[in-house]
Amino acid sequence: MTNLERVDEFINDTQVFFLSTTDGNQPKTRPLNFHFVIGGKLCFLTGDKKNVYKQLMANSKVQIIAINKKKEWLRIEGSVSLCEDQTFADEFLQKSPFLRDRYKEMDMQLRLFQVDNATVERGTWELLETFDLY
Repeated sequence: MTNLERVDEFINDTQVFFLSTTDGNQPKTRPLNFHFVIGGKLCFLTGDKKNVYKQLMANSKVQIIAINKKKEWLRIEGSVSLCEDQTFADEFLQKSPFLRDRYKEMDMQLRLFQVDNATVERGTWELLETFDLY
């Protein structure tokens, strides 16, 4: 199993993970429900009018935290970029009438980001291992 597959499996088991960005010099963290592996990259979606989108465009450094039912955690530190091909985001939106209607109502586009370079730490009460995501 590759490191990316391990991370994907771990996040799938958690159901919710947390994405941290910065707004100026202030950290901002929010829960996310959806992640994807596309083209060998860990990816997530957000709206182009949300603060998180603006924060990611201003500073690509992120931290992602996930905690499973066994109280193990993953911390992913790295940088992200906006994917050039937004086909997946458009298709995802079409499959979800609730999101599609909400985004249309807010005049917002769903945008796909990928994690580019990242280091992963896994631990419990203490750090158990560190590895590169890719």
